[in-house]
Amino acid sequence: GPWRSPVPREDIGSVSFPITTDSEQAQRWFNQGIALLHNQADGEAERSFRQALLLDPVHPMIFWGLAVANEQHRGRAILFAKNAQQRITNHTSHREKKWIQTLCDFYKRPGDKRPENSSLTSEIIDKEERHRLRIRNLERLVLSDPADTEAKAFLLRQLVLDLHRSSIKLTSYMGVDQLAADLHRQAPLHPASHYRIFLWLDE
Repeated sequence: GPWRSPVPREDIGSVSFPITTDSEQAQRWFNQGIALLHNQADGEAERSFRQALLLDPVHPMIFWGLAVANEQHRGRAILFAKNAQQRITNHTSHREKKWIQTLCDFYKRPGDKRPENSSLTSEIIDKEERHRLRIRNLERLVLSDPADTEAKAFLLRQLVLDLHRSSIKLTSYMGVDQLAADLHRQAPLHPASHYRIFLWLDE
C-alpha cells in the first residue's frame, strides 16, 4: 500500500459519513478518505483510510473504504472487501451492513454461494450486470433513507464513473443531473458536486 503518511486536508470539500467508532480521529480520517474518493484521489484516500485503521484496527467500514479506493486494482479490492465482511459484528450498524453487502455483491462471482439475507437477486453473469446490480443496491440505500447524503453521493459517483470507465450507458442524463442538483442543495460543499461536469463531458 501507499507508504507515505497522510496529512489533514481542508481543501477537498465537506463530508460527514458517520461510522460506529469510538475514535474521533478515526472518524476524521475516514471522512477525509471519503472526500478524497469523491475527488478522484484514490491513492490519497487509501492513505487516509490506513491512518483510520491504525486508530480502529477492526472496523469493517474502514476496510470497505480501502476496497472502494482500490477498485482499479481488483485483487486488492476483493481482499479488502472480504476483510470488511469478516469483521462484521453485533456492533456493526444495520446501515453499515448494507454498505458492506453492496460491496460484496459487486465482487461476487458466478457460482459463489450467496450469503444469507443477501440483496443479490440473481447470479452475476458478466461485468455489466455486476455494475448494474451495484447501482440498484445504491438506489435501495437512497430510497431507504432519502436524507443520507453519502448514499446519494455514491450513487451519483457510480452512475458517472461507470459511464466513463465501463461504458455503462445512462438511460437518462437529466435524471442523473437532477440527482446531482438535489445533492448540491442538500450539501453545497460536498465534493461530489463536480460529477455534474463529467456527466455532460461528452454531450
